[in-house]
Amino acid sequence: MKERIRMTIAINQNEEELEQCLFDALMELMRTMPLDKLTVNDILKQAHVSRSSFYRRYQDKYDLVNKSYQKILDKTLFTFLDGCGWHDSVKALYQIFEENLFFFQNALRSHDPNSLRHYIFEISLNLYTETLKRNGEDVADWHTMAMLRVHIYGNLELMCEWVEKGMDRSIDEMIQLSCDTLPQRFKTYFND
Repeated sequence: MKERIRMTIAINQNEEELEQCLFDALMELMRTMPLDKLTVNDILKQAHVSRSSFYRRYQDKYDLVNKSYQKILDKTLFTFLDGCGWHDSVKALYQIFEENLFFFQNALRSHDPNSLRHYIFEISLNLYTETLKRNGEDVADWHTMAMLRVHIYGNLELMCEWVEKGMDRSIDEMIQLSCDTLPQRFKTYFND
């Protein structure tokens, strides 16, 4: 039994190391090349990883970016679902953006259907929808969901513009802008 546990731990560590190696290679390449121009082969060469190892984990380079972003969300924004304040959750996420600005500038420029930009929209829609459901809102209502989509899409575009400009406004200003543009009836769900 102990041997099986040790093997499981070793496999998980190797998986995490491989994922980190691939992500590090991607980040290094994105310093000099736009994400849309990178190929999986470029990443594999940089990481010294086999094609089969990559495709066992990821569909494509965008999937690598999105799954890496998902790990960031789990440690930042999604803490909101566990009771952390909205402002603090978003601030933690934006601080990661600030620390890795060149990466996010590059990744958010892509408009590929599998891009981070599209992934952020879908993940945000799911987070907001879950929050509304928890608070008794009818998420099957067309009007409710349309208001939510407009809010998310508008804030996403502003956030992308903000990141591309080098985050020329403070994180707190951007969070406040997002709160200010949230439909009035949803505001109480996203207060700290």
